[in-house]
Amino acid sequence: MTSKLFYFWLLIWASFSCIGQAGIYIEHANKPKSIFIEKNKRLYIRTAAGGAYKGYAQIIDSTHIQILNHTLNINEIVSIQKNNWLISFVTSGIIVYIGGTLFWIASIYRLLGESLKNTNPIFAASAVVCYIGLKSPRFQRSYKRNKGWTFKFIATPSPPNSVLPNDRN
Repeated sequence: MTSKLFYFWLLIWASFSCIGQAGIYIEHANKPKSIFIEKNKRLYIRTAAGGAYKGYAQIIDSTHIQILNHTLNINEIVSIQKNNWLISFVTSGIIVYIGGTLFWIASIYRLLGESLKNTNPIFAASAVVCYIGLKSPRFQRSYKRNKGWTFKFIATPSPPNSVLPNDRN
């Protein structure tokens, strides 16, 4: 009896916990793969016009999304990629740190009398590594429309206009 009661309450909890979740539902047309990205997650979105938007996603309705005060239509979006702030910050920081270390190693070699011929490749490598780090590499998967992924925005229904007890005249 207690196991049936447990499963009953588990079913009730699961039903109500999934109601009203807004986000982006991404599924593959040919494969049984799908992913759900909740609202207020940091995303990197590229559009057909060539624009790139990076920020927190707000679902406006079933056809529009807002990122950094830019409203995008679902038909304009070419690819969506998760862009976790912590991972982006740490990877960029580590890569720039490596580039700076290479620069200081080349500088120390140059001060110790090493020829410019031997230190120029290290200076060039440090510049390239710093540039890569500053361009903020994204290592997470990109969901592209031309690769068979389809996007669907799921917006939560807005509550009915009701008068609260404190709003009476």
